Amino acid sequence: MGYAKVYNKNFALFSALDGRVPRMLIHLDEFPQGFTERPKDYAENLMIALIKRWEVSGKFAMGTLLKSIGGDRDDIIQAATEGILSENDLDDSPFPDDIDAENS
Repeated sequence: MGYAKVYNKNFALFSALDGRVPRMLIHLDEFPQGFTERPKDYAENLMIALIKRWEVSGKFAMGTLLKSIGGDRDDIIQAATEGILSENDLDDSPFPDDIDAENS
């Protein structure tokens, strides 16, 4: 989970919130429409990316964008929560209504 910005005409640079994760180049085609035209609109959007390849001598890893989860100032907590749940493969769907009946 982290932030991305336009790096050059083909790639965006993704920087993870966790400093142990290398920065990644992700092809601009993977980003939402408007990302290159209005980069300030996406400056605070949290995104989830996956490392696809990392050359030993490479400056950046190559990655793919898994999800753009938003994150404007009004919903940053919701976006961060969604990102944490998604990164850890946690299901946040509600329990079924009859869950108590199974334990009786």
